[in-house]
Amino acid sequence: EEVAVDMVFLTPFLCLPVAYLVKAGVAADQCLQDGLERYVQHVQNEGLLFIQMLTFGVVPVHLRIPFIALVSFFWIMILSNVSSKESNSTDSSSSSSSSSSS
Repeated sequence: EEVAVDMVFLTPFLCLPVAYLVKAGVAADQCLQDGLERYVQHVQNEGLLFIQMLTFGVVPVHLRIPFIALVSFFWIMILSNVSSKESNSTDSSSSSSSSSSS
């Protein structure tokens, strides 16, 4: 019952929006409206609440921390891979444009 209240009311309508607002408030190039828009975008497009429901609704209590750690580990690997591909493509395009201008 407590998990249901947390998943249905507290997390999506209080905790996560506040976290996005704080992050937007700390960032120098964002306003609070940007933080709320980013939250709505993540909920709609990336299944942010689905992951939370999976973690707290399906995974047993004694396995939650290892599950979150494992998912976080693989998520960081995915983000690192995507980031390195983007930086490599940016580096190669800037080097090709500078070599063609010489």
